[in-house]
Amino acid sequence: MKKIMLSAALLFAAISYAQDGFPFIPSETVAEGSPVTLNLNDVGDSAGLIPDVYTTLRLVTDWVSVSGNPQPEEASIEVITTAGSVTLSPATIITEPNPGISRLKFLVALPGNYLPQNDGYLDVILRQTGTGTTADWNSIFIEVLPCDPPIASVSVAEDCANDQFYVDVNISDIGSFGQCEIYDVDFEYYVFVTTPGMYTVGPYSTDFGREITVAGHTSSGCVLLYENVGIDCDNLSVDSFDKTEISYYPNPVTEFLTLSTDQAIQEIKLYNLTGQIVYRQKLNSSNYKLDMSSFNSGVYFIEVRSNSGKNTLKILKE
Repeated sequence: MKKIMLSAALLFAAISYAQDGFPFIPSETVAEGSPVTLNLNDVGDSAGLIPDVYTTLRLVTDWVSVSGNPQPEEASIEVITTAGSVTLSPATIITEPNPGISRLKFLVALPGNYLPQNDGYLDVILRQTGTGTTADWNSIFIEVLPCDPPIASVSVAEDCANDQFYVDVNISDIGSFGQCEIYDVDFEYYVFVTTPGMYTVGPYSTDFGREITVAGHTSSGCVLLYENVGIDCDNLSVDSFDKTEISYYPNPVTEFLTLSTDQAIQEIKLYNLTGQIVYRQKLNSSNYKLDMSSFNSGVYFIEVRSNSGKNTLKILKE
């Protein structure tokens, strides 16, 4: 992958927001049973938004536990306009920028197209659902987006032999602007996209995860954000089980993956790209058919263990 350097003007355009954001709200304390309502806009467009047809609302906040041992997953928001209401719980993305702080991000499809100059009010209700819990929502940023975001998924292509990895971004829908962009947090790699398909950025070193953004348009603020994308090569390393001793097919696989080896397999673990074990099976057989028909499309890693050690196989599920 060729590294592309961006000009300062393009860099500024790509990270700047459209004027569809509301003023930062410094802090709100939200307790279970006592939701907080934010009146963002009223009849006559009191917030002074750019006249447009808005379809999506995004809220980003730093969330801090106060009492009752609340969990970030218990936070939710409700969005109300003249077209109706919609509730989203939990947050779509949860990260931890600092110890004890979770950054919550909500991306909500508005209940009908929203025209601020015509459709009146826009309210957002903040809630905590855990019994007896309280949390502070700090540095609350809210914006409405005049677009449908791209539809995309990310997967990691490991190259642990060289202590690096690539990020494959599969874009199935460009979004309402008909074009989008893929870039990392440092703008080290950048791809401009006009048609759906698989696009690759990288390579990146395996020392830490990367933040990958799929932006619907340079000035729309209509983005998908994937944080801490990476791979832990230490947990996917090969011990002593020689790869030539295992045959596996088909790859890519749609339904059944057949594994065969000249020694008994003791255990199989299937990992997704976040390192979670999504399937595990104890065995005592040299042949096994793994049913992958119910798994989502993407890259998986199968750890095969025998008496002599383990081997890790990279599998693409279609």
